[in-house]
This record gives sequence, structure tokens and C-alpha cells, in this order.
Amino acid sequence: MLAHTLALGVLAAGPAVAPPEPAMAERFARLALACVGKEYPNKIAHVLNGDEDVKPPRELTPAFFGCYDWHSAVHGHWLLARLARTMPDAPFAAEARAAGLESRMRELYAADRDCPLAYEPSGEDFLSPCLAEADLMRRILPSADYAAWLTTFLPGLPRDGSPGWLAPAVVTDPTDPKLAHLDGLNLSRAWMLEGIAAGLPAGDARLPSLRATAAAHREAGLRAVTGQHYEGGHWLGTFAVYLVTGRGLPAPTR
Repeated sequence: MLAHTLALGVLAAGPAVAPPEPAMAERFARLALACVGKEYPNKIAHVLNGDEDVKPPRELTPAFFGCYDWHSAVHGHWLLARLARTMPDAPFAAEARAAGLESRMRELYAADRDCPLAYEPSGEDFLSPCLAEADLMRRILPSADYAAWLTTFLPGLPRDGSPGWLAPAVVTDPTDPKLAHLDGLNLSRAWMLEGIAAGLPAGDARLPSLRATAAAHREAGLRAVTGQHYEGGHWLGTFAVYLVTGRGLPAPTR
């Protein structure tokens, strides 16, 4: 879910393009507004490990619980974010902004601390929950506030420039489609680390280590993007393009 939260903010930005016709945009926005907060009916795909895991959708996936299932809710929130950005003065824009984004992110993540980065990756992950959350929060917090939040969220970030605190994942069998996810993890870690660095003040002592670690993951990830093994080759290019084009990073100042 966190990864989709991040993707929501990323994809909603997009390049400057002509917005849709007002009547069409209004119709699309109303469809999403009618469902993002509509909890039922709801289809849940959820593993139960005990009675305590039996919860309503608003508790299982609190960021996205409407629109029949959480995945559809992600799409609905993206629609509203995109239209609100491209048509900020439209009649639906205020409702669209209120339906999701920034206040909910602060509510869900602002108090988080000590993210267990040592638990990652979990077998076949291609995204890092800890780094994804950190990359998300730098998009909504002022630089100084973000630096303070990151201190409590990832207190182990080194200040000596060392990249050794987070080594790139190693794929022991690139023909295994699940293990190949770890090549994607290296690529996504690289862009998230670059994003985290972009959110910190210029003199922050953690920057050299973040940048060195990002570079190590970038090199490892890009090295794996080949056509040699279809198991990774058919999808890793999407992650690679996101990384090398700097998608989601602030525009360089001139």
C-alpha cells in the first residue's frame, strides 16, 4: 500500500499538458469522489493469521479503503490528484484535494519512527517500504522539518559518507522470476535514496552517505537491465527509465 501511495504522488505530477474538457473532467472527478470514501461493498484479498486480522477495510488499508477494493481506490485517488493538479481552479478541485492527499499522509506517517530497515528485503521485494515512506514524506515536508523527521524515522543513517549501511541486493539466480525482483529493488532503492537526499538541506551530514549508497544501487541495478534473462528483462526497463530520467526529483535550479 505504501508503494502505491508513493506512486500516487509521483504519477499525479506529470508533464504540463492540455487538461481535458471541463465537462469531461467534472464527470470523471465526480465518479472518483463518489467512491473513494465509499467503504462498502468491498472485496478484500487478505491473509488471516488470527482473529485479530478480521477488520473492516478502513482499518486494514486506511489510506485507500473505498471504491470496492483498495487497488481501485488507489486509482481513484490518482485521478483526483491528477485533475486537481492540471485544473486547480475547477469546481471539483477543492473536494479532490480534501479527499486525499497531503493531510492524510501526515496523519498516517508523520509520527513514525525507527523504521526496521534491517528486515528488508523480505525475500522477493522490489520496493523498500522504509525508503518509500521516507521518499514520500520529503515531498510534503519543508526541508528542515524533513531533516528532523528523518532523524527519528531512520536514526541509523551514517554521517561519515559510508555506503556500507545498505548493500545492494544480490540475485543468486536471474532466471528465477521472483528473485529477479531484487534487481528492481536495487533500482527503486536508488531513486528513493536520491529523492531522500533531494529533500535534505544542503549541508546535512547524511548527504554523502545517501548519495554514495544511491550510486552503488544505481550501478548494480542498471547492470542487470539486459535482455539476457527474460524473467527480469521484460519489466526492469520501466524501473531503469524512472531512475535515469530523474522522475519525481525536484527540477534543478538555474
